[in-house]
Amino acid sequence: MNSAIPLRLTIVLAILFSTLSLEAQRGARTAEVTRTGDTWTASVSGSQVYTGGDMMHAIQAGIDNLTAGRTHKETVNIRDSGSTGPHHWDGGVKVIAMRSYTVLDFHGNTINVNDTEDNLIVPIRAQEADHIEIRNMRITGNPRYGMWFFGCENVLLSNIELNIPESQNSNGPGLGVRFEARGGQTSGRWNRNVEIDHIVVENSKGHGVEFWGTDGLAIGTVTTRNTGGAGLLINNNRNVHVGLVDAYRANHGGGYAGFRTANNAGPNIVVDKVIAVECGRGVFTVSGSRGITIHEVDIIGSTGHGMLIEDTQDFVVNGGTIRGTGSEGVRITSRSSTQHHATQNVIVRNLRVYDCPWGIRETLPRTNSNFIFNNDLRGNDNCLAYDGPGTQAAANFCGIRAVRTDDLYLAWLHRRFMDGSEPEADATYDLGGLGVSNLMRYALDVDDDEELRSRLPQTEIVDGTLAIRFVRSRIKEDIAYIVEASSDLTDWSEVLYDSRIDTQSNNAGAYMRIEDSQSPPNAGARFLRLRVEQIL
Repeated sequence: MNSAIPLRLTIVLAILFSTLSLEAQRGARTAEVTRTGDTWTASVSGSQVYTGGDMMHAIQAGIDNLTAGRTHKETVNIRDSGSTGPHHWDGGVKVIAMRSYTVLDFHGNTINVNDTEDNLIVPIRAQEADHIEIRNMRITGNPRYGMWFFGCENVLLSNIELNIPESQNSNGPGLGVRFEARGGQTSGRWNRNVEIDHIVVENSKGHGVEFWGTDGLAIGTVTTRNTGGAGLLINNNRNVHVGLVDAYRANHGGGYAGFRTANNAGPNIVVDKVIAVECGRGVFTVSGSRGITIHEVDIIGSTGHGMLIEDTQDFVVNGGTIRGTGSEGVRITSRSSTQHHATQNVIVRNLRVYDCPWGIRETLPRTNSNFIFNNDLRGNDNCLAYDGPGTQAAANFCGIRAVRTDDLYLAWLHRRFMDGSEPEADATYDLGGLGVSNLMRYALDVDDDEELRSRLPQTEIVDGTLAIRFVRSRIKEDIAYIVEASSDLTDWSEVLYDSRIDTQSNNAGAYMRIEDSQSPPNAGARFLRLRVEQIL
């Protein structure tokens, strides 16, 4: 009998909550902002709250007369386009100040900023506002910023367009959309859970779209045209996903890029595709950026680098095309200053790079342990250079003969011997008579004899146990690393390690260390060797 009571209570509570929800919806207020001639009117739930000649004041009145202290979203509908008029300094900029739980729907209408002084108008500004939306808005003229957000949460920008060529001749920054932390970029309140489905910024003096201090950002498409700064700039933000960056002439002739990260951006920044045409750079990551993946690039006619990867860690570009750049197609480097981390663990693969001064070029100082493979670099003034310790390069194609993308060893031979016809290109050939075959050189990632001596396998004693330490490349899946043991230098049938079976990661940095379990003092003489075998 008593077991039915909780069920009845649950049903009653559900009905009560449903009723409360319906009452909240019925009590929600809606504002309408309209223009007749030069007169703007704002009405909230049928009651007029503003009439006058100022479009921004009318919208603000609509916002401010929605339900006070609301915890559900209410909407202001802007039904006509108009201009702001000038603003004279009165201690602050002129703005439409967003409040929490507010939706502004412009229904495709435009705010034209026609300021005459020092760019003191920001059409939309939000400070620590939560659960806000701006929809279907157009901005023209010369705003200081088109939209400016500080420490906001749960923000949606939907179908936004800015075309602000007048900003280029102004004294202000003339930037499209900017998000920043409230009260300081590192210690202030961050923006969280920001979504932009589609935004277009054209002819801005500064960056198209810029983010600081944002955790949780999802962008469908950012399209920029003729921006004075970057198309999309991600500063110290984390947990970002962008579908498409489509930038044309972002900072043409300058150092900014169609897509740029900086100032400790990351981790977990993923971009599906970057299109950058005639930008200063196509992609530029710098100043402590980390944890960035770009799945595809289409970069054409950069006045500088196609991609510049500087002071960046854990970066991956998975493929695409770069052509006709003024500097390297891809440059991987680090600055001498230790203010930011060195460039490390960068993976550049599956690119087609051509008509550039260099295909891919890695330079010092401090740059190390990167991976460059399976890139087609034909048709550049220079092909490939990499100087960083620990950097590996394989299957990069510079000549006229195609190389199977899954045959990294053949590509390595092709790079060393160009057409592969010389007898020295045989896998067993011992160049220089040092007892090291071409296949072993490939496995150890060495070309010259001086480097070879430092990278040969080394035996060592670890806690009284004999061990062998050797270089093992994590990207070379066409060879097997095999460690064999012997007690007489004749019988090598005892296998201690086979990379085809044991897939553990390197256990000593860039090296693999394998210990001999049979080598305590009472085991007698013990010998270890590394053998490399092609996987055909």
